Amino acid sequence: MIKKRLFFLILIISMVIGLSINNISYAEDDEVKESPPFSDGSWVTPDDYKPGDLANADSIQDMGNNIIGIIQFVGSFLSVIVLVVLGIKYMMGSVEERAEYKKTMWPYIVGALLLFATTTLLSIIESLSGEI
Repeated sequence: MIKKRLFFLILIISMVIGLSINNISYAEDDEVKESPPFSDGSWVTPDDYKPGDLANADSIQDMGNNIIGIIQFVGSFLSVIVLVVLGIKYMMGSVEERAEYKKTMWPYIVGALLLFATTTLLSIIESLSGEI
């Protein structure tokens, strides 16, 4: 059972890391410049691309920062509440109930670690990408 949970944990972490990596190619495309144009003159080269106004980039980044902040706040708040409730139940419970609460605390601990790790990782990636 623990091996299965560890497998899924590693799978989720690798998916988060894999989705957060951008592929950027800096290769030149000499073939486009040397190729003859089509008969109707509709050939498009990379020089024809003129990016528009990038003023919306800051608003999208701000929205992403707000979403990450909300997830961090709500996740922290809920995890503290659940930890307090489980702690009180653990202290007030009998020996058999304590053993049962120990079993239920492992999924909580893994979930809380995943929440804090992913939001912290996203914050780090956002701050590093802002410096580039």
